Amino acid sequence: RGLVGMMKLSEWITRIGLILMVILSIYFSVNIWLNSAKKIPEMKSGSQVTTAVNEKAIGDVYLPLQLIRITDGKAMQSNRETLISNVQNDIKMATFGKLTQVVTKNAEQLKRYNQMEQGIELLYQGPFLISDYASIYNLSINFTNFNELTDQYFTKIQLGF
Repeated sequence: RGLVGMMKLSEWITRIGLILMVILSIYFSVNIWLNSAKKIPEMKSGSQVTTAVNEKAIGDVYLPLQLIRITDGKAMQSNRETLISNVQNDIKMATFGKLTQVVTKNAEQLKRYNQMEQGIELLYQGPFLISDYASIYNLSINFTNFNELTDQYFTKIQLGF
């Protein structure tokens, strides 16, 4: 009788323990599901959302996209930002003489004038206002005789050697 009674007692303790664990598991599950929304911190009304902004100098934003070096009529193209930036800085440091008009409303003459054997071309993605270019790079270009030129756009700068 002693061994059979012991087995019934251990089965009874195991069943009670199992029932208590199931009840405890249900209790914790309910608490997790009901209280999870309460644990999310509320946003403060006076707080500001900060975002990281990489600020670039305005001159870096308006850099040409391509540089073409022409030597003896042969062209070599580069789009390296460092090289283009260095050339643009050299232009910024340059001094400019008096503006003169070389071609007036003659496409064939302009085409011949734009062909060069030695030099550098800086190409822009789209049209760029010449007055904006001068003000962005602080160029000392005198537009007094050519007021209509300040409203003109360009897409390419040529530097002949």
